[in-house]
Amino acid sequence: MLDILVERSVRVSRRAMMLTRDNQALMSADQRKDAYIAMLGHELREPLAAFEYGLASLDGARREGMHPPPELLDILRRQARQMRALVEDILDSARIRNDRLELRRRPLRVADVLRDALDANAAALERAGQGIEMSCADEDMWIMADPMRMMQVLTNLIGNAIRHARSPRPIELRARRDGAQALIEIRDYGPGLSRKTQRTIFDAFSAPADDVESSRTGLGLGLWLVRRLVELHGGRVDVSSEGKGTGCCFTLRLPLADAGAQATPADEPTETHPIDGSQVVPRR
Repeated sequence: MLDILVERSVRVSRRAMMLTRDNQALMSADQRKDAYIAMLGHELREPLAAFEYGLASLDGARREGMHPPPELLDILRRQARQMRALVEDILDSARIRNDRLELRRRPLRVADVLRDALDANAAALERAGQGIEMSCADEDMWIMADPMRMMQVLTNLIGNAIRHARSPRPIELRARRDGAQALIEIRDYGPGLSRKTQRTIFDAFSAPADDVESSRTGLGLGLWLVRRLVELHGGRVDVSSEGKGTGCCFTLRLPLADAGAQATPADEPTETHPIDGSQVVPRR
């Protein structure tokens, strides 16, 4: 009889511990969501303020019969792109959570993917006066991937590096073969990441709060989307940093395509999959 009571007591204790842990997880998720809503308002306020200023300036120019200055139109275009990116992140998050995101895979040469990502970020690099060094150790590496989603992943990571690189040293974008995987690294020499942040940086609604990475803010969805998109391609993404002032390195691992996939004609209809050398851009 005593043994039965002891066993029941142990089961009750374990159940209570599980409930406490689950409750703490729910509270943490709720706090992150509240923080996300606050950040969303903050991130939208800046482009909206720019639009209000731009519209007032356009109205003033119209009344005086003048053409709007080109730099004003550039500001409005840049802010419009920023708002579009925010909205797309929110929509992609909803698509993934509701199993509605589709991947249109086709054979992609890794070197071409890197060059396309570099071209897409050329304007941001120039505005930041930031150099980037690109190299691909094997020009004949191929992956089966959705080109738009791969561009989204790399643009997010390169953009993250551009925002936080605070060193004369260029950002490094490198790729090599690692067994049956393509390994892609994006390294910056910015403020670095604490161990605590490295453990949570890919979580939805996460936002670093300490001094080392206080500038790595945003909606807290970008890196979560990166992780989920890479996982949907059968890969993984990791981050490493030695701490303050050392920068950080994001590493993508994607399965290499077999020879048959590489031979697929580029214009062949793609399948839809629902969820269930060296180049240097100098600093200016």
